[in-house]
Amino acid sequence: MDARLEEIKAILKKYGQEHLLNHYDKLDDVHKQKLLEEIENIDFELVDSLYRSTEKKEKSTKDEITPIDYLDKYKLNEKYSVSVDTISTKRVTITATQNNLDKIDKVQALIDVEGKTKAFQQACEIKAFDADGNEVQCTIAPEKVNVSCHVDSYSKEVPVKPEFVGQLQEGYQMTNYKLSSSTVTIYGKRTDISDINYITCQVDISNLSGSTTLSGIALQGNDKINKISQNTIDVTMFIEKK
Repeated sequence: MDARLEEIKAILKKYGQEHLLNHYDKLDDVHKQKLLEEIENIDFELVDSLYRSTEKKEKSTKDEITPIDYLDKYKLNEKYSVSVDTISTKRVTITATQNNLDKIDKVQALIDVEGKTKAFQQACEIKAFDADGNEVQCTIAPEKVNVSCHVDSYSKEVPVKPEFVGQLQEGYQMTNYKLSSSTVTIYGKRTDISDINYITCQVDISNLSGSTTLSGIALQGNDKINKISQNTIDVTMFIEKK
């Protein structure tokens, strides 16, 4: 019995379950035997694994909150754009299962812009999203942040300049290219965007060996541009042998 008891004590200590024997010495022999059998039938490794997979852990975001310019873009008149002037806090504490914590790609303040035509202040709900834009279930503290927003109606049309990166297959050259949209409209504060004269996009031409069209090439804005009339373009490249 002593060897058996010592073995069980060692197992309980390994998994932090020593309390299961707190009243062992008060039991008669029959109930002692029954308790030891019950403990021996517990799969502590499985219980520990299940606990760790559902255990809630706390994590502070390393990145700042990224405000969403528009909660529902269609509710904002197309000639207006919104920029965030101030935000009450840029760091939050997130509590969730480790599995959900690992999914989080960004934390954003949801700004409702419906009917906004001039500067406004708003208490915005904060939510976490994965890399595909799906909401991740978690608890965020604080739940809301206060933002002060500026509404601008200034815009300008600028050309799109593609930046070709990579190398064509040896023996080939690009003779020309065509963009689905050669210009776009950018929106923002006049003082911020008046000096912006073009928008770029990176086009990877690595190992191409014939004329082709690449679709959905992302336009590259910056933090001074509140909105671009379109987010992507298509690029048709005319490629032939040298």
